[in-house]
Amino acid sequence: MKHNPLRIHRHAQLAMLLTIIVLQSLQALLAIPQWQALPWLLAPVPVAIAAQWHQQREPSKVVALSWTGLLAITLAASLPWQPQPELTLLLLLAAMSVMAHSPLAFTIAVVPSLLMWLYLQLNLVLMLASLAIALLLGFQTRMWQHFAKLNQRHHQRLQRQIDRRSNRHPLTKLANQRYFEQRLQQTVFDARRSKTPLSLIVLDIDYFHSYHSYYGKDAANQVLQQLARLIKAVSQRQSDIIAYLEDGTFALLLPTTDQHGAERLANQIANNVIAADMPHSGSPISDRITLSQGISQWQRGMDPQQLLSRANQTLAEAKQQGRDRIKVA
Repeated sequence: MKHNPLRIHRHAQLAMLLTIIVLQSLQALLAIPQWQALPWLLAPVPVAIAAQWHQQREPSKVVALSWTGLLAITLAASLPWQPQPELTLLLLLAAMSVMAHSPLAFTIAVVPSLLMWLYLQLNLVLMLASLAIALLLGFQTRMWQHFAKLNQRHHQRLQRQIDRRSNRHPLTKLANQRYFEQRLQQTVFDARRSKTPLSLIVLDIDYFHSYHSYYGKDAANQVLQQLARLIKAVSQRQSDIIAYLEDGTFALLLPTTDQHGAERLANQIANNVIAADMPHSGSPISDRITLSQGISQWQRGMDPQQLLSRANQTLAEAKQQGRDRIKVA
């Protein structure tokens, strides 16, 4: 179960304010014989309540720092009247865990009470040393925050690289089948919502297994890479999804394109393959590489799998009719 860091911080902040209220109330009870001390001791209580109320209604950094400063001043002013001032100082030092995200807030919260307590002790050297320690702690917290951000950015950059690589077919550098299926779902949803055309081309290298057996794996890989470049040269829109599926089969997902536009694109791909003049002595229909292509256009009521199945069926019909052709559903 994942935890929300912001929610955890808010709960810790509320616990800190409640602790201040309880602590100051206890200090007031201990100081009841000294009635003149009660206003000073109880002053932080309404400030803490008002701070929590205001921050819930208007959560902002300026509001939080303003109330932190006011609460710190009232706590510092109450120290001379507190029977046990050490408890307040321990509480403020514990605030480091709550305010670690903001060194400025921590400094504002701690320094007034720390200086007041040291002033009451009449030890100037100790007061200056403690102030330096507080500032050093604030600086150290700031550095931790800075390094945490750098580490987070580095992690995010690595994650983006992993995502890009996991979405790409390593040989052709096109989208892989997993990413293609994800985008197919999204583009069908977009077409349904925007009521725009969407077409899909599934194309296959004719007798690719024969080519692989005749020329070997390295030559087959080179053909796949060359065909990927030829397809990308034709389909240059960023919205188009070009994917390598498997066994010499490619797919082109074409948003905002009807079947006529898809057919023109398929003809351009076929012409580029003819111009590339790639030999294929293992083919019974030609001594050069040829393609069979099936085109389907999304229709209202079709889901993503139906669109893909229709394109595959059209491709199968093109093969049954002799291959080296384009078939439109």
